[in-house]
Amino acid sequence: MSEQTTVVLVETRPHIAGLIKEALEDAGLLVALASSIDEVQLALSHRRGFALLLVNVGALSSQSLGPPSLFGPSGALGALQRISEGQPLWQEIGGHTSLQRVPMLCFSSDGLGGPPGTLIVKSPQDFQSLAQVVQNYLNPLAANPMLRQLLDEDCLPSMKGSLEEVPLADLFQLFKLGGHSGILLLRDGGRLAVLGLVDGEVVHAFAERASGREAIYLLFAWKTARFSFYKDLTLPERTVNVSTEHLVLEASRRGDESLEMRNKIPSLRTLIYRAPRLTDTLPGMQLSMAEWRVISVIGRRNTVGDIIKLSGISEFSALKILDSLLSRGLVTVGEEAVSKNTGSLNEAARSAPLGRFPS
Repeated sequence: MSEQTTVVLVETRPHIAGLIKEALEDAGLLVALASSIDEVQLALSHRRGFALLLVNVGALSSQSLGPPSLFGPSGALGALQRISEGQPLWQEIGGHTSLQRVPMLCFSSDGLGGPPGTLIVKSPQDFQSLAQVVQNYLNPLAANPMLRQLLDEDCLPSMKGSLEEVPLADLFQLFKLGGHSGILLLRDGGRLAVLGLVDGEVVHAFAERASGREAIYLLFAWKTARFSFYKDLTLPERTVNVSTEHLVLEASRRGDESLEMRNKIPSLRTLIYRAPRLTDTLPGMQLSMAEWRVISVIGRRNTVGDIIKLSGISEFSALKILDSLLSRGLVTVGEEAVSKNTGSLNEAARSAPLGRFPS
């Protein structure tokens, strides 16, 4: 994969950039360093085939755009510098037309700021885990040459538009009524989703490092994503084995439950504590294995995001379990964490969707 894939690492701290670059290269990935929009564009112009942007959400566009003489105050990049003074690079990249077709993953040292799905990377051990997450994310994308062509927009889509104009449920109904087969790509800034359809039914889905049904449920929160549909093209993967109608109904049910849970648990940074005298209460309680797993990872200062990652349970399932534990008085809700020492990427989190709260 390293000969066909370039990871453009956007990190303004040279020491950290070097450590992450080393971890990515040890995983067999080709890495190019960048700390500004023009360096990102230059790296992408020299790439070999497929590309991925890996961006530190703490990097600001004004930190290292370079001397104005390189591009002139009246040039496009000079204007970009003036417009985006102090803007986070991940936001600037996500809104840059020429870069929107390149998938982007974001990471942070404190979990604050950044788009949904931002990875938390705080220690050298986390660099290895980050490399594994990147590799797992790239595998289903970089392995298919046809898919790489679609992502690079080398082919004209049969249909394109925005979920603002055509909501996802309506789009699925349109495909079902027409019995269409093809590949559906959705982009929301730097976020990417890939869906395969056969005879109007979704048979494969990949989004935010999730696949199958969980990926579909995530997509119902993408209200402004752009979509492109390529009719009569197929993907070999099959990760969805239920009807699209069932997926839509389940997504609607989860959305209703998420609204109720948000009243109790405002965000992933909300602190969760074990209830006083919990050990005296537990012997008389009947708990599932998943509930025991969640309780076991709740420490002195764990956020909801920490618990999701440490338990290795999907986000929606973990939130439902926390809601149940709250209703039974086994845990309590605290304030939102503001310390930078909350949460870290770990072994259990490698295959789990990270840092995203249902909408």
